[in-house]
Amino acid sequence: HAGWHMSNECLICDRGSGIMKSMKVSKDKPRAGRVPTRRDAVATRERLLKAAATVFSQSGFHGASVREICAAADANVSAVRHYFGGKEGLYHELLLDIFQAVRDRDPLPPFEGIADPEETVRAWVLFYARLVLIHKADNPVIANLINHELKQPTAALDEIINVIIRPVRRPLEEAVGALLG
Repeated sequence: HAGWHMSNECLICDRGSGIMKSMKVSKDKPRAGRVPTRRDAVATRERLLKAAATVFSQSGFHGASVREICAAADANVSAVRHYFGGKEGLYHELLLDIFQAVRDRDPLPPFEGIADPEETVRAWVLFYARLVLIHKADNPVIANLINHELKQPTAALDEIINVIIRPVRRPLEEAVGALLG
């Protein structure tokens, strides 16, 4: 409103007497610590994702706790809700980040351009071998996460199916069917 103005004073209520008192506050620094910078927020978010990868890989989604993840990330428990909307959002984003990194490193074979069914199967086997055998050491978390998903599926399994499996299923089925006659 036009009549309002910013002041470096605020009113507080004395608990003992119930009398309102004026108190000076600094405009430069918040009373309860410093204001986090953008760099702090990005670092906290990254620490949460890294800790979540470890904890979810070891315990699965259902066995992991937000407290355990936050303790490993040296972050406040409320940070998971703030950055990801909750445990489910953190898990979902972690899975998408991991699978996107895998696809960036090893793109799916272009099945459309391969006319020979044997070559299609060979391309898939090579892709899968690179993913599971060769690059497993690069990202050991992925195999554990998939194993946990297969044992106790979450809503994220649908995303894994849509992003990883569905794009190759039909061409691979057609190629195998053609080879088997």
